[in-house]
Amino acid sequence: MLAETPPGLLQPPSESLTPPPERNWEALGIRDWEIRTFERFHRGGGYEGFHIAYNCVGLNIAGILTRPYIRDEETKYPLVILNHGSDAGVTAPYRAVALDLARRGYVVLASTYRGRAGAEGRSQGLREFAKGEVIDVLQLTQLGRKLEYVDPQRMGILGEGIGGAIALQAIGRSNVFRAAVVISPLVFSAVAENGYPGLAQLRQVSREIFGRELSDGELVRELRARETFANAPRIRTPLLFVTTNTDFNYQSQLQFLGRLQQAGVEQELADYEGMFPDFMTAPPSGERPPNWDQVRDEAWDKVFAFFAQRLQPAAP
Repeated sequence: MLAETPPGLLQPPSESLTPPPERNWEALGIRDWEIRTFERFHRGGGYEGFHIAYNCVGLNIAGILTRPYIRDEETKYPLVILNHGSDAGVTAPYRAVALDLARRGYVVLASTYRGRAGAEGRSQGLREFAKGEVIDVLQLTQLGRKLEYVDPQRMGILGEGIGGAIALQAIGRSNVFRAAVVISPLVFSAVAENGYPGLAQLRQVSREIFGRELSDGELVRELRARETFANAPRIRTPLLFVTTNTDFNYQSQLQFLGRLQQAGVEQELADYEGMFPDFMTAPPSGERPPNWDQVRDEAWDKVFAFFAQRLQPAAP
């Protein structure tokens, strides 16, 4: 199995894809039991990528699908749900990850999430900061596992940053995943003994999300709707947790991992001291730690090995 940083991350990412025209969702009539495939944005090397859309509780959500070439009706592939950490849809670094996973024998689905827009199109709804986006991802998971070329017994989930927070909530609400990887995730708790992790981040985005500054009481109620810690006893998915001591909520992450350990969750911690939170998907430009590229390669090795062991893709 190939094991290196996705090739698309080795060059500064370019948003060269032209966004499709604004979709007429009403005319398209996307039903809530289908994934609608649109433009192909990549074909070559034995794998391909498409813009897609699906319906989630009445909202039409854009996204991408990457997969190996489907050559017969018998072959089933493992599925990875990719949760990006971007404010602008599935940006070039995440497309690079999705394409490289397809190169390695996985089907990949990535939601743009509600209220966001990228080269794949504009989703309906409003941004909710790891609340409604979890529903978007769980709906996409249910639709993806019904694809005729997907093996629903071999499904994984990968998320970075806010996408990591979404992934942690998803595995707390669903037991369909056999492997989960989270990279520098935000963690949330409305419990005082946990130190209200996530409160500062939620306060920072409250005006953008809610249109006004929220009171402390309102913020605590919103934290409760995004709870990570309370989900720990319900998690049964083996977890690879990638972090760095520069993460904004590093101590809360370690506290959450302690809760998972108490709950008996199979977990592996990859803690890269001195790196920066998005070191695995950052472009090779600007000031970087001197050993950044070697550490990045090591981290991606761990991710691919973790998925390969548990999802067992066919050799590409």
